[in-house]
Formats: sequence, C-alpha cells, structure tokens
Amino acid sequence: FKVRAYTDTAVGRKYSAWSNLEYITPSPSKLTVKKETSSSGTRKAKISWNIIYGCNGYNVFVTTNPNGTWYWNQSTDISAKSTGAVISSYRGSKLKKGKTYYVRIRTYKTAGSKNYWSAWSAKKSVKISK
Repeated sequence: FKVRAYTDTAVGRKYSAWSNLEYITPSPSKLTVKKETSSSGTRKAKISWNIIYGCNGYNVFVTTNPNGTWYWNQSTDISAKSTGAVISSYRGSKLKKGKTYYVRIRTYKTAGSKNYWSAWSAKKSVKISK
C-alpha cells in the first residue's frame, strides 16, 4: 500500500507526495508442532500451519530457550505453497532426546529487492522424548 495526506483548501484539495510502497502480510495462525521419530530412529519435529495467500514464503525459527535467541535454519525458508515442514536439526546438530524445542513462523513478501515480514506466530513447544 501507499499513503499520502491531503488537506482541503478554498481553491481545492492539496496532496502530499506518496509514501514508499509497503506490504503487509498476515501472520500464520493455527501453527501446530508434533514430535515424530522416523523408522531409522531420527528425531524430528513436524510443524504445520494454515496457508497464507499472497506471501512469497515462510521463515521458521527454532530455539531451546523461549526467552533467548531464536535460530533460523537456512533449510527452513519455505515455499508459499507449503503448509508444513519437518525440523530434524537445530544449529547443525540432530534434535536431542529429552530436550524441548520452541518454534515460531512468519511470512514474507518480496517487492523489488526488499523483503517485508509479518508478525510472528505464537510460539509452540515440542519435547523430544524418544
């Protein structure tokens, strides 16, 4: 969207210059996170969300400390057509038994060379038990 101000005068309406082009993308809701173990014993967290039309993709962030630094794994930059992903590693290591991981997601929209991000989804947790 673009915005500009105006004022009505005796000789007509006067407009300011247009603002820069901005995009607003909605934040994903209904984020769910479930633990999963593959047949080979690999520990994973399976996440899913509702699809958001009009965005270019999703960023998934993971942490082990919900009040600390969030880590973005490059492999979790996800296509706009997707409604889920599997997380099998955190900071280059496999998910650990007994550890709780927290996940959040946001959408992004690319316009020209600039990216615009939505607000974060609510964070969800998953404890890896096997």
